[in-house]
Parts: sequence; C-alpha cells; structure tokens
Amino acid sequence: MTALLYRATYFAAFLFCRALLLVSTIFGLFLFIIKLPLSLVLPIKLLFWVFLYFVWTEQRLKQRLIFYYNLGLSKKVLFYVAFLYDLLLTIGLNLILYWFLK
Repeated sequence: MTALLYRATYFAAFLFCRALLLVSTIFGLFLFIIKLPLSLVLPIKLLFWVFLYFVWTEQRLKQRLIFYYNLGLSKKVLFYVAFLYDLLLTIGLNLILYWFLK
C-alpha cells in the first residue's frame, strides 16, 4: 500500500480507468436523471466497481495489467484509486447538477 504515496500511482490509475470512468459517469448521470439520491448512487457504483474487479481477475484480462504490475501497482490499488476518482467525480457532478437544476 505504499504505492498510494506516489504521484505516479494516481496518474497510472487514471490511465487505467479513464474508459471505465466514462462509462461510470454516464451511468451516474442516468441515475441522477431518474432522481436517485446520492446515498443510493454511491453503493450502486461500489457494486459496479466490485463487479469490474472480478471481471478483471479473469486470466486473459490479467495480461493487460502487466504494465501496472511493473510499476509496482496491484489490482487492489488500481481499483481502489479508480473508485476514489469515480467517487469524487460522481459527488462533484451531482452537486453541480443539483445546484443548476434546482
């Protein structure tokens, strides 16, 4: 977990999860449109990231993670940081949309 102390960890995790963040953001906007409260959106997104974690543990998808393993990042750290990015993005977008669409 000492990898969380390095700035390169966050950049590499962003490179890893940028496409997943786009899908998760669109999903979060859909949940906002159907007016789910933020207290329900966050656990749903947590389940989404847990599902993605188990999908990425499949053997053929593990090969894509070799670059991150060489940087010293484990799957858990990658998904933890990706979830934190998603959490910040979701809360920020929900607050902005709530203020402007109120």
